[in-house]
Amino acid sequence: MPRKADKPRLWLRPARYDAKGQLTHAANWIIKDCGRQFHTGCGASDDRGAEKALADYLAQKHAAGITTGIRSLAAIPIADVVTLYGRNVAPKHARPHETGARLDQLLNYFGTMSLADISGELCRAYVRHRGSQAAARRELEELRAAINHHHREGLCSVKVAIPMPTRCEAR
Repeated sequence: MPRKADKPRLWLRPARYDAKGQLTHAANWIIKDCGRQFHTGCGASDDRGAEKALADYLAQKHAAGITTGIRSLAAIPIADVVTLYGRNVAPKHARPHETGARLDQLLNYFGTMSLADISGELCRAYVRHRGSQAAARRELEELRAAINHHHREGLCSVKVAIPMPTRCEAR
């Protein structure tokens, strides 16, 4: 059985010298992932920059995995659904900052759950958690739109129904 691959990590590549002892390459930070090396562009003293480069690399690697293949509902994190919606659809809204704020509220509550976890009781608990029924309804509408976008992109085979709270009376 093959050995499990290590996680992406930072490695400080030592300085390299030629046969005469002359410095040919200064020490620098490298990202090692699955036997491959990626340059961070950070020298030995820039460990904060190297950590940021690693974080960017991991985010980019995760974002690439969001848009690949149909998975079961239990294997699709709600965070992936909301991230895809926030990247593809939200910037086209009339008020993208407000959409982003609603998506942040959803991620704070649903971020660690999968699409299979969504139920009527969970949505009612979200309404109680938010306190404001009108705000919770608008955010759940945003979640429903994100799930529908994910389905339209062909990344899941089943549409998940979002039970909505009743509308509040008009002013």
